[in-house]
Amino acid sequence: MSILVIKSGTTSISGGTVKGDFTYFSATTRALGGTIDTGFWSGVDPTCDGYTIYKIGGQHGWAAMVATGREQLNYYLKLFGGTGTTTDENVTWATNANNIFLHSGSTGPCPTLTPTATSGLVTPTPTSPPSTPTPTPSVTPTANKSLVIHARDVATNRQNVTLYYTVNYGPSFNIPGATATLLPISCSQIYTITGLSTGDVITINTNLNCAIEGATGFINCPSVTSFNLNYTYVMDAPSTQAISLSVDTSVT
Repeated sequence: MSILVIKSGTTSISGGTVKGDFTYFSATTRALGGTIDTGFWSGVDPTCDGYTIYKIGGQHGWAAMVATGREQLNYYLKLFGGTGTTTDENVTWATNANNIFLHSGSTGPCPTLTPTATSGLVTPTPTSPPSTPTPTPSVTPTANKSLVIHARDVATNRQNVTLYYTVNYGPSFNIPGATATLLPISCSQIYTITGLSTGDVITINTNLNCAIEGATGFINCPSVTSFNLNYTYVMDAPSTQAISLSVDTSVT
């Protein structure tokens, strides 16, 4: 089971820990009830020696990113609004922010450490990881690609809408510039997702479950001719790629 069950907001269930805008239970086997009744969701477990960063927002009331080390932790904290430069500075920022919850932990297994006696001292020596066969041909994805998003609302009477995205069907993230707001009536750039790799699957949804149509390319918003609830794009080889979205907030 997940290390945490977590929600945005408070709860009448006793025993929960409150951190800013979050309430969570840690490593509990207690039956809390269904998500639809309590608002609690299973958390996202950090990797061994890693971190999970929760932020208020998204489809479940929170969004989360998993960092596998301190460098990646610093990158994600900056992505979530961190104002510092170093990892320690942004950890301090996250600790004091009500809308951020930083969770470190281990789901294991971590590398086994073998004590080695040296001059009376015991020095942990990590065991070598097992070798992994390299397929031929091999493709090593690098998270150095970006996806530029353009969007417009074709509805005559536009409604406030939130666009959110997932990467490889993971946690949901609100798109800055398209959160609880009116989309532009002309095809305009609204956001750029960075840190992507070739083959990543990006899925765009709306909180209104309204009609959405997409096309590849810059400033190329298509007509809305069908009732699709989301748009999916698979990252290709170029370092900078673009999609253009048309949303009809009158069709839900």
